Amino acid sequence: MLKLQNKKDKNNKSRNLLLKINIILAVILIILIIHFFNPQFGDKVGYAFHSINDETRCAFFNNEITNPIPIALCCTEIQKQLACDKIADNKADDNYDFKCYTSKSANYYYLINNAAQYYCKKEGYLVKTA
Repeated sequence: MLKLQNKKDKNNKSRNLLLKINIILAVILIILIIHFFNPQFGDKVGYAFHSINDETRCAFFNNEITNPIPIALCCTEIQKQLACDKIADNKADDNYDFKCYTSKSANYYYLINNAAQYYCKKEGYLVKTA
């Protein structure tokens, strides 16, 4: 009788364990299905702070004149540049973190901040930062 009781306890424990594992797998499956059909799901649950906002800055610097440009054009243009270097001493504006250029000695280049750099990378543009 005791052996029969032990077998039932083991069966119940293994059933409970399998039930817990199945529930965990079902939750993971639901998350994967949501992400598959809605790739922007990550933006809605945690990455929204890197969307286009007032903090996303991009400008074209040409002979001492800094002209802000739209982020969509900026991402396209900085992808064409040779490199984007972190700015150590920014004389143009303190709102920018990277200088993107085709030639280090050129008097014209793009200026972007960290938010713009992250946004362009997130959108799939190749931003060559060091």
